[in-house]
Amino acid sequence: MAADVREALAARPGRIVIPDPRVAPMGAAARDALARLGAWPRLRPRLVHARNALQARLMVEHGLVAGGLVPVGCDGPHLAEVRYALVKLSDAPAVAALGARLAEDAR
Repeated sequence: MAADVREALAARPGRIVIPDPRVAPMGAAARDALARLGAWPRLRPRLVHARNALQARLMVEHGLVAGGLVPVGCDGPHLAEVRYALVKLSDAPAVAALGARLAEDAR
């Protein structure tokens, strides 16, 4: 799967969008995933930070960027309209931290 992500991001020249890692848990998870793949330093100059995950997703869906690391619903018809590589980020430290924080807030 890691090779698929690296190839998908490297194959298309242009900007890549992620949610802003400073404020969006999905953006922090994307940054962590790219770092684990060893791709963060190489892709960082191409990155555009969206305000949040929804804005990043819309930028990809409307073709405003060459690609992105964004959340998608597996039941949406848009999956057939864009080329993508599906990556599960649930083990990313940022997502785990968000889950823990949400669990604490629910108590």
